[in-house]
Amino acid sequence: PEAPRRQAPVVDERPTDTRPIPVRTKTRDTLVGYDKDISAALKAAEVKARERELADAKRKNPKQPAKAASLWPVSPRYRFWLMLAVVALACGLGFGAMWIILGADGA
Repeated sequence: PEAPRRQAPVVDERPTDTRPIPVRTKTRDTLVGYDKDISAALKAAEVKARERELADAKRKNPKQPAKAASLWPVSPRYRFWLMLAVVALACGLGFGAMWIILGADGA
């Protein structure tokens, strides 16, 4: 049995002080942590969206398999070497800049 809901208090449109009136956009029942666990529903919605995305990709091009979404444009095979090269380049630039800056004082 659901508890009866209280009506929201009626307030003036413009109160005398200058603080804005807080506007509640969600009901208490939809707020996370109010007697409901919505994590399973969110996960199910994500899975359905991904299945729909894969189905659309398969329908558009049935011969090519759908790729998994990835943030990296580089294949996992070369990722380590790319990261190593980026770190080495950053270190080299940093040491080179310090060499130039510290070597420019005429020592």
